[in-house]
Amino acid sequence: MGALRLVQVLDAVDSTVVNMAPPAIEDESAFAATDLSWVAYEGAVAARTAG
Repeated sequence: MGALRLVQVLDAVDSTVVNMAPPAIEDESAFAATDLSWVAYEGAVAARTAG
């Protein structure tokens, strides 16, 4: 049961990081927010299909 809770917490942390990263990437690169929208989507898809 503890392992399941840990996985849930790590999934929440991962989602938070993925959703916060694009603005920082946009600030430090030439990419626009619309060019980075795939980051959160692909991260969610990869996390759901990896298991």
